[in-house]
Amino acid sequence: GLTCAKTVAADLLVQRSVEKTPWRRLDARRLVVFGFYGLAYLGAVQYFLFNKVYPKLFPRASAFAALPLGAKLRDGAGAAAVLRQVAVDQGLHWPLSALPAYYACAALGRDAAAPVAAFHKLAASWRQDVLACWAVWLPAEALIFGLLPLHWQVP
Repeated sequence: GLTCAKTVAADLLVQRSVEKTPWRRLDARRLVVFGFYGLAYLGAVQYFLFNKVYPKLFPRASAFAALPLGAKLRDGAGAAAVLRQVAVDQGLHWPLSALPAYYACAALGRDAAAPVAAFHKLAASWRQDVLACWAVWLPAEALIFGLLPLHWQVP
């Protein structure tokens, strides 16, 4: 539920502040579609990935996240596991799954018959979007995966 509310709030902010849409002209369909993306992808898929799959693939990263700070400073193998988890998330998950899912939902928010157009738009901006994700999420995920307990890493 939290990721649904967060995603709807983000789209509401964009519609009102960036696009300057009056309250009475808000795109309710788009809000619903982004709410679904937040619930289904950012909530369910990422919960499964971050709390079930990644801990099995990178058990040292999960153990590292639970350590006190002093122990983290002495655990080079745990820190390397965190960096491998970040690399898989940002090198595979986001470029090949999360971004295409986002573009598909964005297209559905505009027009139910637009998924093909979404993938053309994705192809045109994929490199720029991946680089933007990396600029924010490589350092952020290194901190999140390395410092926060597993149950706080993704709502």
